[in-house]
Amino acid sequence: MCSYNTNGLNDLAKRNQILYGLHKQKVGIALLQETHFKTGHVPTCKNRYFSTWAHSTFSDSKSRGVSIAIHKSVPCTVMDTVQDNRGRYLFLKVSITSRLLVIANVYFPNSGQLDFASKAFVAFEDFADRIQIILGGDINLPLDVRLDTSTGRSSVPSGVAWGLKRHLHSLRLVDVWRILHPTDKDFTFFSFPHNSYHRLDYIFISHCLLDFRHGAGIEPILFSDHSLTWLTLGIGDPTWTQGSWKLNDNVLRDPVCVAEIRSAISEFVEVHRTDMSSPTIQWEALKCVLRGRLISHAARLKKMRSAEIAELLQKLAALEKGHKRVPSLTVYHELCETRAALRKLINQKYLRARDRLKKLFYGQGDKSGRLFARMLRPRQSSTYIPSINSTTRGKVYSTRDILSEFQSYYESLYNLKGKYADLSQDMRVQKIRQYMSQLTGPKLTAEERDSLEQGCQTQIHRGPHQQFGHPQWAGCNCRTMCPLFIIINYCHCIQLLLFLELHAYF
Repeated sequence: MCSYNTNGLNDLAKRNQILYGLHKQKVGIALLQETHFKTGHVPTCKNRYFSTWAHSTFSDSKSRGVSIAIHKSVPCTVMDTVQDNRGRYLFLKVSITSRLLVIANVYFPNSGQLDFASKAFVAFEDFADRIQIILGGDINLPLDVRLDTSTGRSSVPSGVAWGLKRHLHSLRLVDVWRILHPTDKDFTFFSFPHNSYHRLDYIFISHCLLDFRHGAGIEPILFSDHSLTWLTLGIGDPTWTQGSWKLNDNVLRDPVCVAEIRSAISEFVEVHRTDMSSPTIQWEALKCVLRGRLISHAARLKKMRSAEIAELLQKLAALEKGHKRVPSLTVYHELCETRAALRKLINQKYLRARDRLKKLFYGQGDKSGRLFARMLRPRQSSTYIPSINSTTRGKVYSTRDILSEFQSYYESLYNLKGKYADLSQDMRVQKIRQYMSQLTGPKLTAEERDSLEQGCQTQIHRGPHQQFGHPQWAGCNCRTMCPLFIIINYCHCIQLLLFLELHAYF
């Protein structure tokens, strides 16, 4: 598990990068602070890695906010939740492999830490009820000024740290990283204005869980202004499964891979030139050969990329370690450049996922499938009619009764009563035709109609600016005749609408 102050997760690209990084590090439970989610505007954070989420948000602005993300491989069941309406803490009561635990994520304010801790720990102690505890987060103060700061001093009064230690001691909580590194100095936050480092992010566990610890550490600063703090516990180890193989089309951009694929196809065709088996079997065999070549090239590119990332991480850790000892502006600029190069390299994974998503929507955009059904589901719920007021029976709820009311309404709407209501159908049609014959409108003679049709047929083989072939239409072309066509079609539409309205009336 880990604790990480993300400094905002509203950006989709940053959120995907962080979650993918947590997945690659095999993080089962992530305690995230400063998510900057606003109440009522929490984005969809669920993805194929972390399926269970809990949030505590702030309603006034996009600030503060804490979240807990649980990986899909962790056999975890959430039993109870307590959220802070100010977005400062979040408590979960969970069951992991039949072991009951309380997981707490806290984000302390920059001032008044002791007052906040007194109120939060009272609520937390009632919620925990003597259950084993895992508490992590950003407490915004160093517990040990001598070891947890690079300068050996802090603006927070020493009494605040001692008061917080008393609260932790009353709950029997211990700092795992400090137990494993009793004299080491490492930090999780760098203040550029003060040119100093501090350890502000902690993970505390119940004393009885110390026997299950496997390790604890602090990662270099990468996506946020804080470092990621991690802890490994041997409780309900997650089961990691391998997915099915899919073609990585990025390998086809490698000229070496393309050349080898062409060579493999030519070699396969030459070897099986005299093969009498069916083309289907030969095609399946060729796909197996090409799949093996593509997997080998994808593995080669992945190793190169992983080696480059590992080299940059090693360089980043060395630069950060040196900068923590002696803060230098030159080293700080080199740190920023290394972080930018590492982010760019890691961002390639997100870009490939985005391209795959675009390809999926492009391929399924005009087809009836699962994506189309998901898009229609909100529209169906918005057009749902639970009941309708009937003119005779009051409010009806049955689907059959609702359909019957609609049918009755539109029958009465389009079957108006008039002086011709008792006439037969033939008489109504005769009356309509008599009325339509009396309508006056622009009409063409037979000669004009034939000339116009002849001109249109001739113009098909000419350009748009050429004239019609008949002498009567000299000087006219398609552009000058378009208004006449529009007027004629408009008059025909008016006559058709009048016919339909009269037929409905009668």
